[in-house]
Amino acid sequence: MSPRTEEPERRRGREPIPSGPNGSPAVKICGLGRREDVEAAVEAGAAYLGVVFAESPRRVTPSRAAGLVEGVPARVVGVFVDAPAAEIRETAEAVPLDVAQLHGSESPELCETVRGTGLRVWKALRPRSAAELAEGAARYRGSVDGLLVEGFSEEAAGGTGTAFPHEWWREAGLDEDADGGGPALILAGGLTPENVAAALGRTSPRVADVSSGVETAPGVKDPDRIRAFVRAVRGAGGGSRREPVEGRNGEEA
Repeated sequence: MSPRTEEPERRRGREPIPSGPNGSPAVKICGLGRREDVEAAVEAGAAYLGVVFAESPRRVTPSRAAGLVEGVPARVVGVFVDAPAAEIRETAEAVPLDVAQLHGSESPELCETVRGTGLRVWKALRPRSAAELAEGAARYRGSVDGLLVEGFSEEAAGGTGTAFPHEWWREAGLDEDADGGGPALILAGGLTPENVAAALGRTSPRVADVSSGVETAPGVKDPDRIRAFVRAVRGAGGGSRREPVEGRNGEEA
């Protein structure tokens, strides 16, 4: 793998979200816990690698995560649930994070505080209706760089492989929000190599995010399924994607 560039702006994800061939969404492989899975994700073409610091079968310690992503050219996303801003900052000092993905009940104010450290912030929304999705998007608009949308589950605050009705995406006006300069949109929840192309046909994300859909067991990725997922996303092309969305200070999110 190519050595990771450690220049501060690069570490903090200030470059635009990359696109795949034909303008297809970028791919994020989440819940990584083994170096061989990290390497498989990078070799397949994933732009984002997710490591989980919240309670989960896929949880890793900061020291473990630092070793997992050492030297990778992809961007690193740290997943947190209701962690204090100070804890997120300390984790980012130990692990070269580019993005903090927040999966709990974090307030817009906390999101702004985390952004102030230089990290991008993606806020997860787990709606139970199109109206709830629209309300969540409106609440965090202006406070985050990205909104990740997945299905609601009582089991955990993410990583359950729960999908949501994709028609809610447009019913909630997310397409219009992105066109109007809102946060970048990340599609997650129940995606697999078999269904991601159809899901992308009904939504307009900048990133397609998968974890359990490419696993043989929690935290154990299947390299063949990782490659198949990336191929499926790239094969879907960019027909549903919008023009780049700018973040703060005119930067692309």
